[in-house]
Amino acid sequence: MAGLALLTILALSILVGLGAAVTMDASIYGGRAPTAQMAVLAVVFNGLAALITPLSSAMGASTFMPIGGEQLHLGLSPILIWLAAGCAIGLLAAHAKDTFPAALLATGIAYISWLGLAMMVLPSVESNIHWTLYMAQMTDRIFSQAPLDLLTIFALPAVSAVSIALFEPLIPSEKPKTTAVQPLRRRFWDYEE
Repeated sequence: MAGLALLTILALSILVGLGAAVTMDASIYGGRAPTAQMAVLAVVFNGLAALITPLSSAMGASTFMPIGGEQLHLGLSPILIWLAAGCAIGLLAAHAKDTFPAALLATGIAYISWLGLAMMVLPSVESNIHWTLYMAQMTDRIFSQAPLDLLTIFALPAVSAVSIALFEPLIPSEKPKTTAVQPLRRRFWDYEE
């Protein structure tokens, strides 16, 4: 279980870190100035919000940033970030069977964190109704207009993690087994007189 937890934390840190780096130009100030802790959560929220629609972003659609209402054109960046998280899981997993649960768990936690942060950050930075409008817009986009985005965020890390782990594990799964060589037994007739 420790391996699963570490792989999941690794993937989440890659997703949040690279997502925040991609959305560095996005505003974290809405109608109200956030506190210092809320500003950190706003940066994490912007980073996760950029990763929710990777396929649409790769096809040229703009990514709607919830705080400030900016439209960012991210291109292939979200897909590459999801692939990087999956490849990191695949490279550092001791067994190929550990990669699939870690990839699904990291994706699920990222998606649920995005939902939770929307309910927590947007009312304190924007207006109280802003988070419901944003969630209604994103739900319509994910489930009606671009349903493959949800499949993409679960499939990309899982497929890349499993394929990398099957071909190139960095951490060996088992210690190499060595067998002791038995000494050669000689019979009395084998000796020369």
